[in-house]
Formats: sequence, C-alpha cells, structure tokens
Amino acid sequence: HLPGDATAQRFQRASEKIHLAEHKGVWVITDGRQGAPIPKNMREPIAWILERPQFAEGEFADAFQGIPKTARSRLLADMQKMAVIVPA
Repeated sequence: HLPGDATAQRFQRASEKIHLAEHKGVWVITDGRQGAPIPKNMREPIAWILERPQFAEGEFADAFQGIPKTARSRLLADMQKMAVIVPA
C-alpha cells in the first residue's frame, strides 16, 4: 500500500483505556473493568495495534508479513467486534 492510498482501511483505538495485561499466566485484552483472553501467538500483533492511536491495514500487514493474510484479517475483524478498534 502506498502512503495515502485511498483504498487502504484505517483504524483507530476505540479507547485509550484498552490494554494488554497478564493475569495468572494468561494474556488478556482489557479496559480495566473486564477482559478477554487472547491467544499467545496474537499478543505481539495486538500489542502493536494498541500502541498506535491510528494505523492503516497495510501498515499492519507490512509489520506482520509472517502472519497469513486470512489470520490478520480475522484479527482486525475480531478487534472491531470487541470494540477495541473502529474505522478511522
């Protein structure tokens, strides 16, 4: 994707309160009140998402080329369903 590509989907964090935390050896994504466990292999990409106030889908793809496209797309869809990210 080129910078400023009009077809690139952009996302932003839904809340600055959302973060990753470790609880009894399990990583959870939480807003401080409630949390959901995440797969260990998704901790790094989720942390990357949460470190940015806003990002493009292409930037995420470039950062995690080792993750299959279908898995990246599923993660972004899941993060939207959980209201972690919203379209920017």
